[in-house]
Amino acid sequence: MWHISAGPITVLYDSPSFEELEEIFPMLELGGYYRPQECQPRDRVAIIVPYRDRTEHLRTFLFNLHPLLQHQQLDYGIFVIEQTGTYNSFLCPELTQFQQCVSVHF
Repeated sequence: MWHISAGPITVLYDSPSFEELEEIFPMLELGGYYRPQECQPRDRVAIIVPYRDRTEHLRTFLFNLHPLLQHQQLDYGIFVIEQTGTYNSFLCPELTQFQQCVSVHF
């Protein structure tokens, strides 16, 4: 399994399937939430990941990010926001849905 110590971070370029990620990180709650059991975290973090048609990159990113955040003993949630259609910064229903989700969980 993972062991992160002080110093440079080794980035792994593996891209495990989502099923494999679930097996590697069984302590994650449904939806990509994590809360350490051995302490009361001081901080809660919401990470927003813009996503569009790059599944392999997303899996690699999650494979590297989860251990880093867990090592810091953060209470965190990762929100993958998928862009659909043409992006319009003035009319973005995904952002409204995200804000509602964050207000419920954080």
